[in-house]
Amino acid sequence: MIRRILGTLLAATLVAAGLTAFAATPAAAAAVCNDNDPLRGPYWWAGVDAVADSGTRKVLAVSDPWAQNSTTYIWDYNNDNRQKWYMDCTSDGVYFMRLASNTALCLTDRGAGFAAVIWPCGWSDPGMYWEQHGAGQAYTVYDGFASSYRFVSFHSRRCLDVFNGDSGNGTMVTTWNCNGLNNQRWY
Repeated sequence: MIRRILGTLLAATLVAAGLTAFAATPAAAAAVCNDNDPLRGPYWWAGVDAVADSGTRKVLAVSDPWAQNSTTYIWDYNNDNRQKWYMDCTSDGVYFMRLASNTALCLTDRGAGFAAVIWPCGWSDPGMYWEQHGAGQAYTVYDGFASSYRFVSFHSRRCLDVFNGDSGNGTMVTTWNCNGLNNQRWY
């Protein structure tokens, strides 16, 4: 009985220590998928170009967090769970990006120039697999105060892209051929 209580207390202490030590920062999400906790986050992802143009944090968001096929866009950050994402590790360096307000829905690439959407998470949809390039990898870019990332569709090899590099609330987020421009950088 005492052993079971001590074991439970030790487990709770370790979990609490892990939660305290783990800060939900984008840099933490870049960690390799090799531990026992594949779900990381939630994180917000701000578009580097949109932030530079507008002077405010513009983040990846969805129109309706409860409906499949809802489109993604950028919006002023307001700490809403429609603007936060879990990085769910599927294999080494490949993720599902689960919506924080409804973790049954994942960010999905629907083709070049089409809005990225949220769709029920599932292993059979190749458009749901994402790689996060940056933080010491080939595509690391530093913008003076934070390192930035590119989210690359594992299936299409296209990058998550703020349409036309615009910065207004509601600007569509799509996938496009990776081109190194700032509208494909996120932090």
